[in-house]
Amino acid sequence: MNRIVNSKTLLICAVGFLAALPVLASEITGSLCTGVNCPVEGTVVAAPTASPAAGSYTSAQSVTLDATGETSIRYTTDGSAPACPSTGTTYSSAISVGSSATIKAIACYANSASSTVASFAYTITVSSAATVNVSGGGGGGGTYVAPTAATTTSVATPASTSASTSTSAQNQLSALLAQLQVLQNKAGTQQGAAPSTAAGGGASFSRNLQFNSHGEDVRQLQTFLNSNGFPVAAGGAGSPGHETNLFGNATRAALARYQASIGLPATGYLGPLTRTKIAENIIPSAPISVPAPAPATTPSSPAAAPRTAFNRPLGAGSKGADVTALQNILKNEGLLNVSATGYFGALTESAVKAFQEKYNIAKPGDSGYGFVGPKTRAKLNGLL
Repeated sequence: MNRIVNSKTLLICAVGFLAALPVLASEITGSLCTGVNCPVEGTVVAAPTASPAAGSYTSAQSVTLDATGETSIRYTTDGSAPACPSTGTTYSSAISVGSSATIKAIACYANSASSTVASFAYTITVSSAATVNVSGGGGGGGTYVAPTAATTTSVATPASTSASTSTSAQNQLSALLAQLQVLQNKAGTQQGAAPSTAAGGGASFSRNLQFNSHGEDVRQLQTFLNSNGFPVAAGGAGSPGHETNLFGNATRAALARYQASIGLPATGYLGPLTRTKIAENIIPSAPISVPAPAPATTPSSPAAAPRTAFNRPLGAGSKGADVTALQNILKNEGLLNVSATGYFGALTESAVKAFQEKYNIAKPGDSGYGFVGPKTRAKLNGLL
């Protein structure tokens, strides 16, 4: 009987002792039953784990996160710390890591419980070099091999693509060089430098030239004319070896002879058409002189001037009865204040320009301005 009592007493004391124990596990949630046979219930709060493990790799990685019993996992890849319930990105599928990065993750539990923040650092190193085609504005295209970097990925360029890119780069380079040449000519002309020389002995002029123009390009024009059978002067200034930078009457006359020889209006004005022909080095097999009829006798007065029809182009250096008739008409129009000489000089050219402006035939900058072409001749013939 005493043994039975003692056993019951012992059992009661053991139950009382268990009931008096505090809950000691700080990472266990739920309830602890004080009964002898009831189970212990709860959830272990643990930080997330990552697979594959943090470390160095030579290719992109697909990282999965896991935590036992969690309600959600939140993570960041920008260095900031995630927090429950809403800081960071909610983990739902594997995270792709293509370059070096650090994943920070936290596991969220019921009743606002959360784990500590776990950190996983991944270093992605690519061992091969990246090949990239590059081209420069001032040089030829080529292939550049970039040095290996920790965060670069390999790019392979197929041979066909490389060849196509090289051809395209070469075409672009040729166009750029042509534009550069034009700009250099223009800049050189503005600064008094010589224009470039084209293949075949021609010269490239980037601006129009006319009577009284100055510059190194004028000297080059005289050199071109002297070298191709249209001498500016037989001796002295403008002659071969003594070219000047002033566009005078002699230069204008020589240029007019060159223009007439290649089928252009003999204006003595270096405009776009003439510049193009010079750049192409268009030279007749033998220089052709502009027809120059013998000067007619100067009439005693404009009213007595012969009624000569205008049937040919007239420009600087032209001579003949039609030039005399032209000068008389210009005098009658009040545009020329000197006697008719039969020679088309600077004063006659200025008067022709005024005549063209008066009758809206041409204006400054127009081709044929100061030159007696078809429209001007038609108006002159109408005044006869």
